[in-house]
Amino acid sequence: MKKELEDIFAAIKNGNTQYNIHDLISESALGYIDDDWEDEFESEDEAYEETGRGEAEADVLQNLVFDHGGQNLEINDHCTLIDALKEHYDIITD
Repeated sequence: MKKELEDIFAAIKNGNTQYNIHDLISESALGYIDDDWEDEFESEDEAYEETGRGEAEADVLQNLVFDHGGQNLEINDHCTLIDALKEHYDIITD
């Protein structure tokens, strides 16, 4: 990984625990479920797990990268960094 990516990765990693990241994803997921989720699901988390397509995860990771100076990364570098963050924080979006 390039030094710039390593620096951004380290800054994100140093400021965020796995629990913190998953809490951010849970909060973000609320914006991606239907208002009538209670008709079909027992919890908001279950609704997002069944209907979400990784939007909340992508949203959180994008914001972290941008907040730590990664807004001008080349697309390949951006993807490399996002993949490294997914692996580090055990985030599954597929």
